[in-house]
Amino acid sequence: MRLELLDKSIYEGENDSRELVVSVDEGLSDYEIRLAFLTPAGCRCMTNELALENLKARYMLPSVLLDAPGRLLAQIVAENDEQHIVKSEVYSFFVEKSVNASGEINVEGELISLPGVNEKVDRLYRELENYALLTDLPSKTSDLTNDAGFLTQHQDISGKADIEDIPTKLSELQNDAGYLTRHQDISGKADKPELIRTTEDQSDPGRLEGTISKAPEEGTQVLVITPGSETTPTSLYLLWQSQMAVTNTPIYSSGGTVQDKAYPAYSILRLTYHRDLDIGGTYYTGWWLDAEPKTSGFSGDYNDLTNKPTIPTVPTNVSSFVNDAGYITAADVSAEAPTLLRTNKSDTYEGMLNGRTVLPALDEGTQIIVVTPGVETVPQTLASAYYTGTASVATNESYIFGHGNEPQTKAYPPYSMLRLTYHKNLDINGTQWTGWWLDAELTGDEISANEVETAWISVMNAGSGE
Repeated sequence: MRLELLDKSIYEGENDSRELVVSVDEGLSDYEIRLAFLTPAGCRCMTNELALENLKARYMLPSVLLDAPGRLLAQIVAENDEQHIVKSEVYSFFVEKSVNASGEINVEGELISLPGVNEKVDRLYRELENYALLTDLPSKTSDLTNDAGFLTQHQDISGKADIEDIPTKLSELQNDAGYLTRHQDISGKADKPELIRTTEDQSDPGRLEGTISKAPEEGTQVLVITPGSETTPTSLYLLWQSQMAVTNTPIYSSGGTVQDKAYPAYSILRLTYHRDLDIGGTYYTGWWLDAEPKTSGFSGDYNDLTNKPTIPTVPTNVSSFVNDAGYITAADVSAEAPTLLRTNKSDTYEGMLNGRTVLPALDEGTQIIVVTPGVETVPQTLASAYYTGTASVATNESYIFGHGNEPQTKAYPPYSMLRLTYHKNLDINGTQWTGWWLDAELTGDEISANEVETAWISVMNAGSGE
């Protein structure tokens, strides 16, 4: 199969168009022949079946394709009755519409076959033909064979309990052995001592003042936190919720001896209240020191701690640190990335490539990446413009060498990428040479079938106007 573009014609008004001619081999005449197009913007369209006459068919391009900027991807496909593609040809397609002085619309085009792509697409279709067609897949559950034990009907639930027999209240359930149905009796259990924060009466040293939730009774226990300075607690003056003051009650250490030990700040003392306690025939009422559950001596200030650890001074500047061996303190970022230069093929000199943009500079060792034109080319000479100052531009035309002083003779497919390095007066066996030397071929001939469409769309976007 092949695709041809008729000679350019002039059309007027809304009839501006171009005709494509599709030719097929005699062996494909019984298949449905269609055309498919893909624009650089990702717009896809496919024609209806083309009517063949003498193995040829004509197709008038619509305006939507004529107005699409850049190159298009055109594909001829032959489909069988199951709509499977049995043959395909892919072309790179470019059209350009212009209006002359008389108002007539001139539509010109360019059509390039992509043989490398066609081979990969054909190979992909041949591989797909090796897979079985999915026409024998079951379409009903009854066509499937159940695994062993697979249920095909509901189980017999006769004799099972009705849903009405399931308990819906906790009272209808039977508790396990030891299950609690009410709270335990806590009568007679000791109350948790109340925590009381105190201050010291400055006019009566040793007298601690605080607030309690209820009036103390025989056996009431409290935990008293001493003030924020060293204190010798001798009495406890409390207020309770009714705001009625308890008389200033002594604190005893043992027997009838008033407490006389000095305690550091924020110590915690456990006291028990007794009323009319008979000690040697004398009755005492007050608070007795039961234990010293905690003597923290901590004011809350770090500076008041003893045996403090030595904390080294932490550097605040990076320069205060010592780098490990081999630590990188600077990076060389002087090297610049090569400039990408797209080229056109010269119409005057065979093998000459014309740069499409201006190079930043042209010095000894300058590296560029050249994108060859949209046709197979043997690059031998490169003509490119370059900046010689802020605004001045010059043109350089130099040979492209492959190895040593041997000219480059290899043919490259469309849109290949070559890395070139520029040298001035390079001494080769006593002779001075100036030009471009081929360093590497950055693209190869192989491209996987599933990358064909993406790769060529990218190339055609970049290559519009070649």
